[in-house]
Amino acid sequence: MSRSHFSWGASPGVNPIKPKEVFLPPDKLLLQICQVTDEDVQILPEWLDGLQLVPRIIQACQAGEESHLELAITLLASLLGQVSRHNPVHLPFGFAGPSVQSRHWIDRDTLERIGKQITGLARRDRKATHVAFEVTCAIDQAVELGFLEQKQYDAWRPGMPSGSG
Repeated sequence: MSRSHFSWGASPGVNPIKPKEVFLPPDKLLLQICQVTDEDVQILPEWLDGLQLVPRIIQACQAGEESHLELAITLLASLLGQVSRHNPVHLPFGFAGPSVQSRHWIDRDTLERIGKQITGLARRDRKATHVAFEVTCAIDQAVELGFLEQKQYDAWRPGMPSGSG
């Protein structure tokens, strides 16, 4: 039986591989990007822990590995869905009655904008156009894989053109 062993040419106790410097956006900046105030979610430690995990997951992504980015975007969507200011408000069926707020849902535009900003901060080595494209693709992939559910709704309000005619 033969055995193989490998050497990387370093003397014992010396690690020639310097870890990549990691930039994690401060909590205050993440909250500002997410447009979250203390009143929105009462900044539960678990919610903030989840938000801090988003840039960590994004930084773990290597170029071409969107699966981690999809997970980060899914986590971000879940967190933002808990913030009432990001829940879509629309008219009920037949437009009769008060507006309805869809709890735990967020607009795709909101998710894309916030996802792009956090991803851009977490992966500062990437061009802005690449970040924007990767986030858009990650959202599409998360929907395709069933991580996120996407539905269309009519955002029409009285006084707006109907578009039907």
